[in-house]
Amino acid sequence: MDFKIVTNLGIGEMTFTDPNVVAEIIESGNSTDDAEKKLIDSSQNFLAKVEAGMSIKNITDTTYTLVTAVDSDTQLSVRDDIFTIGEAYQIRKKTDFAKANNILNNIFLSIMIERGSFFFNTDFGSRLHLLKKMTDRNVALAKSYIDEALQWILDTGKAKTIETRTERDLNVTNRINFQVVATQANDAITTFESFIEVI
Repeated sequence: MDFKIVTNLGIGEMTFTDPNVVAEIIESGNSTDDAEKKLIDSSQNFLAKVEAGMSIKNITDTTYTLVTAVDSDTQLSVRDDIFTIGEAYQIRKKTDFAKANNILNNIFLSIMIERGSFFFNTDFGSRLHLLKKMTDRNVALAKSYIDEALQWILDTGKAKTIETRTERDLNVTNRINFQVVATQANDAITTFESFIEVI
């Protein structure tokens, strides 16, 4: 499945393929009640497919939450109170980044998604968006933030080693260039080079 990521980190728009990031929709419908922190759909059979931890998108107002419990065939407990009567929704399978086969996807998404912004896992992503000025300290911090964002790839055994390098772009003001070189579990070498803009 192809999807596009548009970042505010200066890299622009890129298309990657990863079925584990855009998870399969398993249920959809419209809420029939507005009980607090519940999704109720009198036409559903939630017990057959839904489980705690799955994500729910409110299509009507583009908000997100997670299933905390499957109460019955027609009622889910959810983390956030985002539904009123008649609002459309989609429920997706759990997302597991550790199962993705393409490590380049893993590297790109880990760096380019802002940490705290991804509703599937708020610990996923990097803190590069916090860098606002071009200083030697921020060039060093950029490396630290990239290392932090990629640590899970080492922890899960997808890579044996990951080396990162950051430097000022001598030709473009306010741009930090970076390079990531990962040695995968099968000893294949993957290299990712890009930049971030700090304003």
